[in-house]
Amino acid sequence: FLYIILFSISLSFLLMMLCEIFKKFTQQIILSVLLFLLGLYFCSQILYYDYFKVFLTIYSIGNGTQVAEFYKDIIDLIIRHIPWIFLCFLPLLIYIFFLRKRIYWLLSYPGGNRRFGRCKLHPLRIYTL
Repeated sequence: FLYIILFSISLSFLLMMLCEIFKKFTQQIILSVLLFLLGLYFCSQILYYDYFKVFLTIYSIGNGTQVAEFYKDIIDLIIRHIPWIFLCFLPLLIYIFFLRKRIYWLLSYPGGNRRFGRCKLHPLRIYTL
């Protein structure tokens, strides 16, 4: 459990440093793409492990063209794991929701809310200036 937390923190810092290099709009696009790719990776890992009882490897990804042979089983597997797939993409959905809400809020109140200040959304934290 400790390794999971440590690797998650290090990956978060790596992604944060990657996003901080660019301007705000580019940061939002990069973070959305990264969250989508991570969700896709975790979904494929869950489905692959449930079907083959082995973790997904790079070698297995290279032989992904053979998946078409048993597509009916994979469709059934996806349907059975819809809640887990939803959870894998939940960070992306939350980010898009807050990003959309932030854009609407900034367009509605150009000076920001006087009571709470201007809210700045960051990929890893939300804070008030």
